[in-house]
Amino acid sequence: MNEFFRNFIENLGPWFYSHGIKIILIIIGAYLVRKFAGVFIDKIIRKAIVSNNFLSGEAEKKREDTLIKVFEGALRVIIWLAAVLMIVSEFGINIGPLLAGVGVIGLAVGFGSQYVLRDFFTGLFIILENQYRVGDMICVGKVCGMVESINLRVTVLRDTDGIIYYVPNGEIKIVSNKTK
Repeated sequence: MNEFFRNFIENLGPWFYSHGIKIILIIIGAYLVRKFAGVFIDKIIRKAIVSNNFLSGEAEKKREDTLIKVFEGALRVIIWLAAVLMIVSEFGINIGPLLAGVGVIGLAVGFGSQYVLRDFFTGLFIILENQYRVGDMICVGKVCGMVESINLRVTVLRDTDGIIYYVPNGEIKIVSNKTK
């Protein structure tokens, strides 16, 4: 047992110099890329969003902030996933079979979560296109009410009787906005 620890400690220094420093640089690089990309996304979205005369300055800012959060979240996942894969390969693990396995699992999850993804992308377009916002009176199918909240997955409506409806964004085909 003593020999195991002695060998471990003797090999730790050379391993750290060849791989440990790379791992630290990967982590620092991923952090910096994420920070700079976040600033870049912020500037691009704030310039790309076309001003809408119907929106107040506060409503426009909320819309921009929502889009920034969505894109930054997706970018964060991609950057850190790439960093983790590079770190795993530094430990000598072949990531080819790992990526193939993740691909198969991703395919299965994709089929299983197609409704959630449909809700997500529909919600993204509702926010991007500014079809309606909190406080608007809208009709979706046979349900009419005031929009209480909108997120990427669901729109919450309250009708005149006070009944709350949770409408998955993917189910929204036609919407009429009585406020605009």
